[in-house]
Amino acid sequence: MTEDIMEISESSMVTIGTTEQNTNMNKIAGENMAAQTAVSVPRGVWACWNEAMKQLFVFNERSSRYEFWAFQSISLIVFLLMVICGQFFGEAKLVLNVFALYFLLPVASASVRRLHDLGLSGWWCVPAIVLALLFLGVWNFKHIANTAYVLFATLIYGTFLFWILCGRGEITDNKYGPAVVEPKESNLDSRAFMCFMFAFLIGLWTIFLTHIW
Repeated sequence: MTEDIMEISESSMVTIGTTEQNTNMNKIAGENMAAQTAVSVPRGVWACWNEAMKQLFVFNERSSRYEFWAFQSISLIVFLLMVICGQFFGEAKLVLNVFALYFLLPVASASVRRLHDLGLSGWWCVPAIVLALLFLGVWNFKHIANTAYVLFATLIYGTFLFWILCGRGEITDNKYGPAVVEPKESNLDSRAFMCFMFAFLIGLWTIFLTHIW
């Protein structure tokens, strides 16, 4: 009786060990396949900028965290420089409108691809785009009473979307395309870009709470 129990225990342990081994082998095989089909991330800030501007109408692929935030950081710097120049020439509002219309498409497509890299639908961007356009509309037509409410809603959803877009992408292929290979050394750059954008977001909240609301 004791020998039978020992044989059953040994066979169970062998089965468990074989199952774990097969699971590990399948995991390694899946990672290797993902690495073979993965898409490389463009290196360098301007390379990311150029890649995003070339993919104006590409909404069905994936973008890494580094690529996305590098592009957004450069866009923000360009925007701030344009606003500063607009202040000197008295055309700050015109500059904001031109920038918003010109960069709406690349920013939207890059955001959709970043959401795809997270395994999420690009439709999460639609409320942000609608709110941004609505804010521009009420601001241009001087509906000051409505501007504060629209800007408040835009900042709330923008902060929520910012938190989502800061997430790490899926390391395997998903339904939106192959995995994006992001070098380990780019993690520090990604964090720097995200901190820069976060500081700008805090600045917007500060301006809103102290001057508009």
